[in-house]
Amino acid sequence: MGFGSAEYIHHLVEAKKIAFADRAKYYADTDFNKFPTQYLISKEYSDKRRSEINPIKQLESVTAANLENGDTIYLTTADSSGNMVSLIQSNYRGRGSGMVPPGLGFMLQDRGELFHLRKGILMFMSQIKTLSYYNTRFYYKR
Repeated sequence: MGFGSAEYIHHLVEAKKIAFADRAKYYADTDFNKFPTQYLISKEYSDKRRSEINPIKQLESVTAANLENGDTIYLTTADSSGNMVSLIQSNYRGRGSGMVPPGLGFMLQDRGELFHLRKGILMFMSQIKTLSYYNTRFYYKR
């Protein structure tokens, strides 16, 4: 399988589908939720999930995105001095949070909406948690 070949790209895409499915199910604050972390990162589990990839056919359970109703953008850039910007803007319900910072002309995102107020749910929201769902954290290093 050559780098950049159709076979190579097919395997990368299918692996990402599997990884994103696991992320959607298990992404939560480990201080508040117990799930099989060691198993999820084990070679045994990796081998099991890798065996689900058909080398000549895409996974059947994946549906196409609705391109007419997109709501998230991701931008990243860096300059020669090492300055970097990583930005995610996501208006989950079409109009975002409905809050526009005065004088700036853009709406704040609302992608954290998928958190729950019901205890027992993996994405239960608590005041002492770090909210980083969908990688909405900002990193800066100069």
